[in-house]
Amino acid sequence: MGNMGKFWFTPVLFMMPDSGSVYPKSYQLPMRHLPTRFSFIGGTFALLLLAAGCASNQTAQSEADMLIASGFQVRTPNSTQQTKLQSLTAGQISQIQTRRLTLYVYPDWPNHRVLIGGPVQYQAYQQYRQSHNLPAENPPQVYHGPSSIDWAKWYSGGG
Repeated sequence: MGNMGKFWFTPVLFMMPDSGSVYPKSYQLPMRHLPTRFSFIGGTFALLLLAAGCASNQTAQSEADMLIASGFQVRTPNSTQQTKLQSLTAGQISQIQTRRLTLYVYPDWPNHRVLIGGPVQYQAYQQYRQSHNLPAENPPQVYHGPSSIDWAKWYSGGG
């Protein structure tokens, strides 16, 4: 009764045949290694994909974010103002010429806002795009909406 509570493990060593497999030679496939040039090409391709992914993340910045970074002001129109501004094309910069001002307006309707800048901010935006190697934007369309909007109240600043 003294040894009944103990377990004894005996190490078992399995010997493999010299061929490295228990299967007969007729079932074995020879191991082939890819030449080094294939692994180099695969590695290079993976690096190119990684670089392209990083580059696309940098250019994924939205138009609105680029305009804000260039100094455009964010305005939230009330429902009456938004009705008057509906002739502005969403996602397109419009040039508005008043007696005293030349303004550039970008309606961001999905976010219920309008971005407004003057010539200084618009030039900064163009330089921003050029410095980030982005394609040239479409020229601003000329706004032909109601003249009853007092743009000077919406825009306050430099340029």
